[in-house]
Amino acid sequence: MADIAADGPFSPFAGVTRWFAVLDGAGVRLAFPDRTLDVRRGDAPLRFDGAAAPGCALLGGPTRDLNVMVRHARAESLVTAASFLDEAEPGTCAGFGFFALQPLALHGAGALPVALPALSLAWCETPFDASHAWWVEPVDDAAPGHGLPGYWIRLLPHAP
Repeated sequence: MADIAADGPFSPFAGVTRWFAVLDGAGVRLAFPDRTLDVRRGDAPLRFDGAAAPGCALLGGPTRDLNVMVRHARAESLVTAASFLDEAEPGTCAGFGFFALQPLALHGAGALPVALPALSLAWCETPFDASHAWWVEPVDDAAPGHGLPGYWIRLLPHAP
């Protein structure tokens, strides 16, 4: 996570694929050489080359953001918004995880659920049973889950 308190350029990270999502605040305007994008809370995670180092302007005050950065020489990555209705398959991921935006229970691979507090990451190197789906549910069974629960994060190995 990173807090952005003022306008300015992102740091450049050559050789890195970067995923960016706004967790809190009004959002940001990112200026790339070929386009300008507004990124707000709840938008799909944005994937871009870390060397791009876009200019960043706050849309309405400070933001807290999620950054997932992976050296593309080592693996590809995929960051997707989750819902309380979907399931995720780890498959042949080299790493698999969930970043929680709110308190929830993470279920998967026939194991006992893991309680995740808000703004925490559960990470599994080489999932121990990739044949089972993973899913999240609200901590309080009496209250349905509202809003975006978090993000699925996958590291995808390069073909040998």
